[in-house]
Amino acid sequence: MSGLTRIGDRPFCLAGSVACIASSPDGRLIAAGTGFGDEIVVWERTTGKVVARARQGAGSVVFASNDELWFAYARLFRWDLSKKEPEAVGGELGYPIAIAPRNRWIAASGRPSESFGVEILDASSARTVQRIADHGKTVRSLSFSRDERWLAMGFEDSAAIVEVASGRSRPVPVPSKGTGVQVAFSPTDDRLLIGRVVADELLVASHDGAIESTMELPNNLDTFIWAPDGSRLAVAFNHGEICLLAFPGGQVLSRTPKRGHDAAIAFVDQGRLIAESGHHAIGFIDASTGDRLAEGEGHDDGVSALSVSPDGLLLATAGGFDMTIRLWSTLDGSHVHTFRGHSNGVRVVAFSPKGDALVSGARDGALRCFDVRTFRERFVVDRAHDGADVTAVAWMADGSSIATMGQDGRVVLRDPDDGRVAREIRSHAGTSTLESPGLAVSPDGKLIASVGVQGDLRVYQLSTCREVFSREGATPPVVSFAPDAPWLAFRVDSDVVVVELPGGREVGKHTFASPSRIALGPEGVLAAVSHASSVALFDLKRGAIRCTWGPEHGIPTEVAFAPDGRLAVGYAHGSAALIPVPDRELTRAEKRDRKRQAALASVTALVDKLAEHREMHGYRDAPRASDLDADGCGVRLSRSGVELHVRVTPLQEGCSVQLTVGVQDRDAGAADSKLAGLIGWLSRKIGRTKLEADELAWLTEALGERPPAGSAVVRDRGAMIVTIPLSELPTPQRLEQWVRGIGSRVAR
Repeated sequence: MSGLTRIGDRPFCLAGSVACIASSPDGRLIAAGTGFGDEIVVWERTTGKVVARARQGAGSVVFASNDELWFAYARLFRWDLSKKEPEAVGGELGYPIAIAPRNRWIAASGRPSESFGVEILDASSARTVQRIADHGKTVRSLSFSRDERWLAMGFEDSAAIVEVASGRSRPVPVPSKGTGVQVAFSPTDDRLLIGRVVADELLVASHDGAIESTMELPNNLDTFIWAPDGSRLAVAFNHGEICLLAFPGGQVLSRTPKRGHDAAIAFVDQGRLIAESGHHAIGFIDASTGDRLAEGEGHDDGVSALSVSPDGLLLATAGGFDMTIRLWSTLDGSHVHTFRGHSNGVRVVAFSPKGDALVSGARDGALRCFDVRTFRERFVVDRAHDGADVTAVAWMADGSSIATMGQDGRVVLRDPDDGRVAREIRSHAGTSTLESPGLAVSPDGKLIASVGVQGDLRVYQLSTCREVFSREGATPPVVSFAPDAPWLAFRVDSDVVVVELPGGREVGKHTFASPSRIALGPEGVLAAVSHASSVALFDLKRGAIRCTWGPEHGIPTEVAFAPDGRLAVGYAHGSAALIPVPDRELTRAEKRDRKRQAALASVTALVDKLAEHREMHGYRDAPRASDLDADGCGVRLSRSGVELHVRVTPLQEGCSVQLTVGVQDRDAGAADSKLAGLIGWLSRKIGRTKLEADELAWLTEALGERPPAGSAVVRDRGAMIVTIPLSELPTPQRLEQWVRGIGSRVAR
């Protein structure tokens, strides 16, 4: 994505939800993979720098050495990090996978078409050395014993221990409650832990599967891992907490709230850190204290809303998970301030028309207004919509009031000083805890549009509250006004429909892949965020897609246009970007006109440079580019009778530029002798029917190099005309050479 300016970006971010994490043996590298996001990334742990990236999904990942890792999703891959792409090995093998403690063996689960078997491969040659008998069950977890003799396997409702050399297995009893079974051998002895997801205990067994004891857990299990020294366990609990537990006693050593719903965890740096998955990123916890380490200035989870200040210098982003609003400079992406106060995820945020205030609404039902200059809170309305979520906010164009909408279906106007209700515009039928109704105010402040949870779109004239347009079957929360036209865009299923108000004439329609957010920009550009993890720009005037950005920089969640036309995009991993909108493809006539304008710009630069040169040699009243007429013609370079005419001539394919040096007065002997000499020389040469070798040599000297390919030098009615194809127009450096050559000739 060219021209991408990251704002509040954090390291260790992925395009999709994190499914697995692993650390290299020396702790220098961190690898993480996404299942459905089709991405695996390797970072340098201390700097966050990306070492390697591949477009492959990963449900399980392990390091075989400091520079080689294995991962699996629909297939098993080995990746030498010195190479750009991973290598697919084996047959139809998937996750989970496990590596033996001395990195000799790799165990991988079979896919359904392979009857869920387990294969053990030699890690150096990738050859299969053992196929474990078909258990006919989905494998949930795999773990090698310390001496590499045994492989433990956890299934949906049972477990087994297999002797690697012979392939013989024996069942292991597991508790009846819970779902998938997780197994893990201790890294320091032969004890085996067995647990079930959504169960509150772990079984401690010997290497032969005999149950020795039960370890009570403080809550229902999500996943667990051993610390490298075998004395502690990191446990992610189903209710949203990551705890460090002592083994074997089970005492809680530290507690840390989980950042997201995912539960991938790994010990890092010889057990001093715990890496945890968020929604689209990984973070780190100090294993001794439970404190979460600083991870940059981005949001802890996805950007749920964004707004650009009217002057385009600030960007506000709202965190749907971390309950904050963050302010950024659009000049360099630096963090300006973080607004706090909401007790639940922030859903909407909007700058005032003057850019001095910021209003936000959240899932806690509160409406808050902040002063952008002092960073103080102006007011708070705790129950803005009778306790329902505040789902949309919009300022009137003159700043006289704030429109808010909630899941209670009400649209109201509020006083911008204290948030009190001034009047109610509309009450939509029905309420919902799932959908987010949409709200938008026209740029001129005369119209307000809202979409209820049942899909009833209504547009009202604010001065009279009279309905001027309505449409049933719209899909909330997608609604947007254009900044420079009386257009309104809204979603109807997978279509984004654009109408002209007040009549409602349809001016455009395009089908996107389930658009979740849209924004109308200048000159009829429509931006849409798709559930297919992409942002598309649609040119309404031409009825064509201008460009599409994929998820390589993250999963987009929100879009908005800045006043200068750039596109602001929020991402699911907590950062944002400002993207220059590319120009649309021009018609042939428009391309020719732009070439003509570019040619004229080059010519005017030449005229000004030539004037500067003449002034340096003592000539007064040297004409400037401002003396050119609309056609780029008619510049008198001297009162002594020499004219330089410049004309940009449209041709069938492109343009040409003509520089014409003409003589008006051939008896200008009273002028400066040097200039008179040049006039006389030109008079004699132009009088002939064609230019001879010495004249062409002079022209070459004047240009400072050979004339551009395709140039023509001809005589026409007492003038010498140099015609240059547009494709050969001089660069500023070549223009400078031309001026120097011509100036040196005039100065002789």
